Amino acid sequence: NFTLIILPLSSKAVIQPNLVLIEICRIIFYINISKTKKIKYIKLTMKKNKTLQEDFLEALESYKRRDFKKSELICYKILNIDAFHFDSISLLATISAINRNFENAKVLMLKALEIQPKNKTALNNLGTTYKELGDLDEAKKVYEKILKIDSKHVNGNYNLGIVYHALKDFKKAKKYLQKTVDLQKNYGLAFFNLANVHVELREFKEALSCYQKALEINPRIVGAYNNLGLLYRNLNDFKNAIDCYQKAIKVQPNHAAAYHNMAQSYKEIGEFKK
Repeated sequence: NFTLIILPLSSKAVIQPNLVLIEICRIIFYINISKTKKIKYIKLTMKKNKTLQEDFLEALESYKRRDFKKSELICYKILNIDAFHFDSISLLATISAINRNFENAKVLMLKALEIQPKNKTALNNLGTTYKELGDLDEAKKVYEKILKIDSKHVNGNYNLGIVYHALKDFKKAKKYLQKTVDLQKNYGLAFFNLANVHVELREFKEALSCYQKALEINPRIVGAYNNLGLLYRNLNDFKNAIDCYQKAIKVQPNHAAAYHNMAQSYKEIGEFKK
């Protein structure tokens, strides 16, 4: 239920304006050339950065077309000119994560965060990378850092709730997942995972409501049908349980757990042929 949230245009301006200003200041104060030459050099610097912006947009379009190899080549070309181009580093990290090379993604994300330490998208992606590498404690620290920057960050709250669930701290998981759905009331997966936490806490009425809400928002969350079926079965409501398993199979015809659970329900009501 972890989702890598990809927003490569997180800096919006694409070019790092601070680097351009630093270069201009260097030209003005340290280079012993005439004013006319300084202005000409500044214009060339700005033109170079405009070219980088155009190149990055091409890399982004290639990424959207899933031509990752071309996107990577363009990003590395940009980094040969500007080694601190945040968006190129972030996009390379994203491509590494999509290719499930999470060690490389981690290295690149840490590099991006050296440039923009409070970039919430980069932090969120780093946290998810740590999770994929099995380091839940580091993931937790990163998500907590996001919430120190912005306590209302939806994905920060969601992912922290998921990590606490994985760590079996269900009360804290409930706290952050509840905050997630309070912040974004149409977040189907958050309602689904909140329902799972309610089940762990034996809060079955609340779980029932959250599963139903998740499916109202997104009727294709197959796990919600299956888990809702299990909940109905535990409440001895076999009719609704079987109906849920059938809906799960309709969404995903090869859902083995739904077939198994439906067979168990038929067995428990004595319909052995089914």
